[in-house]
Amino acid sequence: MEDEFNHKGWLEMPRQLATLNAITAVLSRSLKVRPALDVLVRGAVELSGADAGAIYEWGADGQTLVVTISHQVSPDFLEAIHRAHVQPGQGAVGQAVIKRTLV
Repeated sequence: MEDEFNHKGWLEMPRQLATLNAITAVLSRSLKVRPALDVLVRGAVELSGADAGAIYEWGADGQTLVVTISHQVSPDFLEAIHRAHVQPGQGAVGQAVIKRTLV
């Protein structure tokens, strides 16, 4: 079983390296933050095998968190997040802010 897992890991490596190279290329050639973050969240979703991903930033009020970049997040979910006015300590994202960790 362990050998099978290791073999699958080796098969995934070229795809993972290509994703990392694409992220690095965008980050090294662009001073624009938004396109770089877009590539970053897409790459993170791909590399982690997640269904979707998002980057939150502080809202205009400086107290709520808003999604500014997302990949494969449904419009309904984005709307629900917007309506929720997520604050530090609230939900998984708010807890991540308090603990300064990733979700």
